[in-house]
Parts: sequence; C-alpha cells; structure tokens
Amino acid sequence: MDRQEDLTHIADTSIDPRTKRTKASLREALGTLLLEKSLEQISISELCKVAGLNRSTFYLHYSNVAELFGQIEDDLLADFRSTLLRYERQVSPRPYRREQPNYTASKGLLQETYTFMLRYRAFAPIILADRSGSRLLTILFNLGEEAFLAEWRSLETEPFQHEGYYFYNYIASGIIGLLKAWHSGGMNESPAEMAELTVKFMYC
Repeated sequence: MDRQEDLTHIADTSIDPRTKRTKASLREALGTLLLEKSLEQISISELCKVAGLNRSTFYLHYSNVAELFGQIEDDLLADFRSTLLRYERQVSPRPYRREQPNYTASKGLLQETYTFMLRYRAFAPIILADRSGSRLLTILFNLGEEAFLAEWRSLETEPFQHEGYYFYNYIASGIIGLLKAWHSGGMNESPAEMAELTVKFMYC
C-alpha cells in the first residue's frame, strides 16, 4: 500500500486541494520520521525537510509537531470508531462461552482492528504505548469497556456482574499484547491470519 494513502486516506475531503496535499505531505513525513525516532525528538525543521515544505507553510496549519500528531490522533480515533460501530451489534460480549460463540462477528472485528493497525503502522509505537501515555489507546480502551460492561450487565445475573470488569481487562490486554507482538515482529502475518489466531486464543 502506498504510504501516502496509508497515512492520509481519512483527510477531510471538503478542504482546498492544495491544503489537503500540504497536510498529506506533513502526515507522510511524520510517519516516516516516527519509524526512526520518538515524537519528542522530531523538530519542525526536520519534518519540513522530509515533507519538502518550508517552515512558514507548516505554521499556516500547525503551531508545533505535537499539534499535527494530535490531529492525526483525532482522525485515527474517528476512523476506528466507525469500525467499532459497524460491528457493535455483532460481537459477543462473552467470547469465552461456548454455548453461543459468535466466531464470525468476533473475527470480523478483529480483522478490521489488525487492518487498521497495518494501515497506520508508522504510528503504532505511539498508538500502542502504555495507556498513561497514549490518548488514543486510552479513549479506545474506555469506549470498549463502557460498551462491554453495559451488555455484560444486561446478560449476566447479579452474582456474575462484578466479573465483567476483570474479564474485559483480561481480553483487551491480551489483544493489545498481540498487536504489540505483531508490530514488533514485522507484521508478517496478514490481518486475517492474526484475527484467526486471536479468536483461537479467545475461545480455547
């Protein structure tokens, strides 16, 4: 997949084409630099050099590199939120139960999750950082927890409701761990293969 498509496909289509190209170049450049160093180590001058733009052009859109990344985080969150909404009513809240396992829905959502991470692989080290340092991961984790616990409470009898909090953390932490391992291993397996492997672990 082309890197520019990889990092900019969710950009606002209503903005001026020239502005869109400029922002796409900056996002692409930031993604390239993040493969080599941390966000804090990237300067505006370095970013502009990689993007082929001057500093004055950068300042027309952003005040600093952190603001650029913050906008990218917002776009990534919106993109992933739409993915979650597509599968919200299909995923079983109790994947470890064998009575009515929803393998297809679980695998579909997981494959979308791995596809999302592959699409934004340049930003994976920050997306998958410890939740105390990753705004995106914290928001995604909390959104998932709210939805999961609401459905869990509607299905479980009172003696088991307190288990939902622990079960969600167990499953979510495991998936985050697999995403980290997949990324650090070079993402050689396809999203479909990783989804299949994850479902196997969840239902074993």
